[in-house]
Amino acid sequence: MFDYASVLAAGQRLASYELLSPLRDCQVGRAFLAVRPGPDGFQKRVVLHCADRAMVEGIAAEAKRAAWLSHARIAHLLDVGVYGGICYVAMEQVTGTTLRAALLRHGRLPWRAVAQAVCDVALALAYAHARRDDDGRLLGIIHGRISPGRITIEPTRSVRLTGLGVSWAWPDQLGFGAPEESRGEPMDGRADVFALGVMLRRCARAEDMPERLKDLVDRATRPLPEHRCTAAEMHEALAAALRDSRPEAAE
Repeated sequence: MFDYASVLAAGQRLASYELLSPLRDCQVGRAFLAVRPGPDGFQKRVVLHCADRAMVEGIAAEAKRAAWLSHARIAHLLDVGVYGGICYVAMEQVTGTTLRAALLRHGRLPWRAVAQAVCDVALALAYAHARRDDDGRLLGIIHGRISPGRITIEPTRSVRLTGLGVSWAWPDQLGFGAPEESRGEPMDGRADVFALGVMLRRCARAEDMPERLKDLVDRATRPLPEHRCTAAEMHEALAAALRDSRPEAAE
């Protein structure tokens, strides 16, 4: 097992990265806020996920798929490598407030705020789920670990999904995991849809939620994946609900 403490004590360097501070948001291995320096004062801040080198095969396989993604709503995977006894994955640093932090501060949020965030994430997931390689083969990308802590609202109000490509860092979804995972069955993009449906149910204030949104939540969280909507269908339904609920739409 790699001694993370000794790395931090030894000049705070890991391969070409300078480790700035450890992050708590990780259940397997360790995560650090880090910077990759370059010429003439260039710096690129990243989140560096580190795990024992014994996990390199699974980490690399997931990272290879995530490297195909390029979407404005998805935090990008930047680098993968092996250094000494560890394998590391560098992810784009996303600044802002996570949906989890907002919930801890305010409790359940107005349904429109949660629906807008989930709508944006569903659009990103629809893209990821449908991504193919250069030969047209479906890559089979899923997030697999969606929770309020993986959704960040940036200062510009843009919503970003983090963690795509490092699902191994969070084995426990804190109740957002799809039933097929607990049954030991294969998962596809509809497992992510289940997590988004649970998020809508848990995070939004139910008293003012429109019935059409409650129906969407029920459809997204059905026990069997074949009975759920897709991420693309969820995005379309949420966009319509948000559009039709505007004050001017009721006039």
